[in-house]
Amino acid sequence: MPRSIPGFQFWVANVQTLPSDFFPVGAVGSIAGFAGSAAGLGAVIFTLSTGWVVDHFSYTPILITAAVLAPIATTALFVLVGKIRALNLS
Repeated sequence: MPRSIPGFQFWVANVQTLPSDFFPVGAVGSIAGFAGSAAGLGAVIFTLSTGWVVDHFSYTPILITAAVLAPIATTALFVLVGKIRALNLS
């Protein structure tokens, strides 16, 4: 498993910089704060639900969920962002 961690860290680092690409300078801090709050809330929910799922089933559903979340998030990102094209600055 340690081999997959750098790939996920690379993905997270790139996703965390997206607010500066999509929003005006004055909104970047707020958007990053909302994203951080959502991530924290998601971590709390996932942590609390993990114990219940493991008690009633096994670790398998948790590991499968963890494995599919990054590809689902990447797909959602590409769908929501739309077509990426070069800027014409002239």
